Amino acid sequence: MTKDKERVRRSVSLSVMAYLLLVRLYAKDVDSTKSFSIFRFKQRFSEEVCKEELNRTEQKWQRKLDKLRLAA
Repeated sequence: MTKDKERVRRSVSLSVMAYLLLVRLYAKDVDSTKSFSIFRFKQRFSEEVCKEELNRTEQKWQRKLDKLRLAA
């Protein structure tokens, strides 16, 4: 927590700009005939983040498994 108004303003501004950037990037894939929902946007974003993390974890464990196979 801070009482510095400038830090609070920058923090809020950065959050809003990040949100707008994500909306802009995702808007390219949105079907223009369907209505846009912020809840659907959040769900889609969360799904993609989880998939990315799952892929990274799977690749990490696959590399470890490959090393163990070579050592055996």
